[in-house]
Amino acid sequence: MGKKRIDRDKIVQSFLSSAFDKSAGATSLADIAALLDVNKASLYNHYKSRDEIYDAALDFCGEYMGKVQFIPGNMNQLLELSPVDALAKVLRLYFRSYEIEPLFQMYTFIYSSKFFTKKAADITVDEKRKIADGITDLAVKFAAAGKLNQHPLKDIQRHADFFADALSEQLNAYITNKKERVRQNPESGTGSLFALPSDDKALNGLLELDILYWNSFTK
Repeated sequence: MGKKRIDRDKIVQSFLSSAFDKSAGATSLADIAALLDVNKASLYNHYKSRDEIYDAALDFCGEYMGKVQFIPGNMNQLLELSPVDALAKVLRLYFRSYEIEPLFQMYTFIYSSKFFTKKAADITVDEKRKIADGITDLAVKFAAAGKLNQHPLKDIQRHADFFADALSEQLNAYITNKKERVRQNPESGTGSLFALPSDDKALNGLLELDILYWNSFTK
């Protein structure tokens, strides 16, 4: 031990793996070192303390999650669909992006940390803002294409904010349930445990609720 080459990113990723298994608060330097197969002292060549690793993990996740697009690909391709089909496609892709590695680990870490650190809370706020802006953009462009009724922008934004709050709660519940399924399948191991199939029944139920709300404020 102690001879393997490690870097700051590997340390952060090992911290996230341990945090997923036993929570961020319960993760120690010894846990991180064990995952990396190095001496605990080796970690001090890169970070001064466990708290510094925790803070670096927040920065790492915030930057990574910030690059995830809520509206995927080309908006013009979505406009070729019906508004309902476009919304369903966006939401399905969004949910599924967060139930696979590495976003699965990042999401559970950030949302479990939001009650303990402002940085994590700010990341969740940014994520909701991304959703609200995406929903607003989608509604405005479908209205401009004549596929939805026109509404004042402030009304669309207000409903989009409410939608983002609801969607965030749905995703939290969906990811929490998936995490429990992962814990009940320990034999699958890292790398394959996140390949457990999506819970289509649960996801379809959430989409039905979202589409009902979408229809209520776009008519």
